Amino acid sequence: MEVKRELCLNSFTSGFEINIEQINFLNKPPVRNLKESKYPYITQDICFVVPDLVTYQELYNRVMKGLKNSNLRSDIQCIDIYKKEKSDNRNITLRISLSNTEKTLTDKDFKKIKEKIDKHIKKLDISMLQ
Repeated sequence: MEVKRELCLNSFTSGFEINIEQINFLNKPPVRNLKESKYPYITQDICFVVPDLVTYQELYNRVMKGLKNSNLRSDIQCIDIYKKEKSDNRNITLRISLSNTEKTLTDKDFKKIKEKIDKHIKKLDISMLQ
């Protein structure tokens, strides 16, 4: 409100900040292992509880470490970021799509992959919502 008043802006004016580096990063979603897979993708949305001190990039890097496997083709998309007022954490929901180049992934396989991801994110005090 003070900025509006100081700049003599009308009541219909609003403002916001844009982090250009993050937009550029999100604009080019990396796909791991470019070898084509004839097997279908399995997709799951996973919500992470992330402390405010941990950046989105750190979360993304940890998830990618958990997906490190030469037979996996992966795609990660950020679906939602939510922060409750006066909270020290925020919820970040990622859509993770995986395909194996040698076989069809099962729910059991995906569960093992989630366990690997969980090992990597716990180091930053990040947890997964069930």
